[in-house]
Amino acid sequence: MRVALAVLILLGAASCGDSADTASTRELDPDTGNNNGGADAGVDAPDDPTPDGFIHVVAGSFTIGSPATELGRSADERQHRVTISRDFYLEAHEATQDVWATTMGANPSGYRACGGTCPVETVSWFLAVAYANARSDAEGLEPCYLEPQFQSPYTAEDAEAMRDPLWPDGIDCKGYRLPTEAEWEYAARAGSAAAFHGGEITDVECSDPVLDDIGWYCGNSGNLTHPVGEKSPNAWGFYDVHGNVWEWTWDGFADYPDEDATDPTGPEGANLRVQRGGAWSFSAGFCRAGTRTGVFAGQKGTDVGLRLARTVFFE
Repeated sequence: MRVALAVLILLGAASCGDSADTASTRELDPDTGNNNGGADAGVDAPDDPTPDGFIHVVAGSFTIGSPATELGRSADERQHRVTISRDFYLEAHEATQDVWATTMGANPSGYRACGGTCPVETVSWFLAVAYANARSDAEGLEPCYLEPQFQSPYTAEDAEAMRDPLWPDGIDCKGYRLPTEAEWEYAARAGSAAAFHGGEITDVECSDPVLDDIGWYCGNSGNLTHPVGEKSPNAWGFYDVHGNVWEWTWDGFADYPDEDATDPTGPEGANLRVQRGGAWSFSAGFCRAGTRTGVFAGQKGTDVGLRLARTVFFE
């Protein structure tokens, strides 16, 4: 049931009626990730440089969900305000087959012929969690996820057994992790309140002119994945947030709360986990920024991948 190297970015307040996003204005040096004399020039520098291929996203508040008038909207997209209280790093594009194979020792993708710069796919939520830990281990970072019995670092073996991981430190963990659903949409929108970061949706099927320019979907994919970063990025530099492959997030799937929220992570122990972004095989309506799907955590498919996140820590 369907329920690049770091770049110089300036995240500022963006407005669109009552859906105005707010974010601290902070210029980040493209080589170090450090503050570079922006409006918050007195703020502490991050402990570590921005990882290669990631973008530093500044904390802020935004309206998650979609308006009732948006084409393709589902009832589970109720708009409400969400605050992201911590800066975080997020991959500029979906995790690639090359990086996955180097980290995990094998490539699970069904579309291996697409090449190493294509998104890795055919990964379950459990395996995505194990991959995040493996990336942390490879870079000498403390892993975010533990297996439940002995509370040792969660591994691919645990993933194959579909053991539910523990995330004891939440967003305070120092290693790589899956983004939360709210972090994903915050970064995907990049201040936009429209269905796509390039503008509003006009066709929910396979002929949307806005989506043609920014994402791979049923209207232009040729029924396969494509190398990451070939379409236009959003205002904050993120590629492929609409289409190519669905992306796992940490959150268990549930209806949105009735009230505003800060750093939501969904229900614990949920069998369904949230995927975002749509995919090469789906229509435009499924690729909107507000689209959310609840999928069994063990499910794999050639249209399912991920991108990693890390919390930013300051000196």
